[in-house]
Amino acid sequence: MSDEQKKSNEWYSNKDLYEKFDKAINTIRQDNNSLRVELERTRSDIRKYNGLHEKVNKTREDIEKVKRQVNGIQQQAQGRSKTWDGIRLWGGWIVGILGMTAAYLKIFL
Repeated sequence: MSDEQKKSNEWYSNKDLYEKFDKAINTIRQDNNSLRVELERTRSDIRKYNGLHEKVNKTREDIEKVKRQVNGIQQQAQGRSKTWDGIRLWGGWIVGILGMTAAYLKIFL
């Protein structure tokens, strides 16, 4: 083969070039479409994740609210308990002092 025949064999005809470019363009379009689909799925997943994140934050806030309510109820119960303990402990002394005072008043009056 001569150099000219090798050079002519290396070059493609217009039809061959068109078919190769058309095939390449179609492949790129398909890849582009699949990337768009994947991107939309990713966006959807991100939206779901953000929604889930918001739900988790709301749940945490609700848990903190319930904890505060429980702590308030416990503090009220402790206050009542301490009040009743005080009445029980000092009630006997008060009744005793009132009884002694009444007895002294009966004796001296």
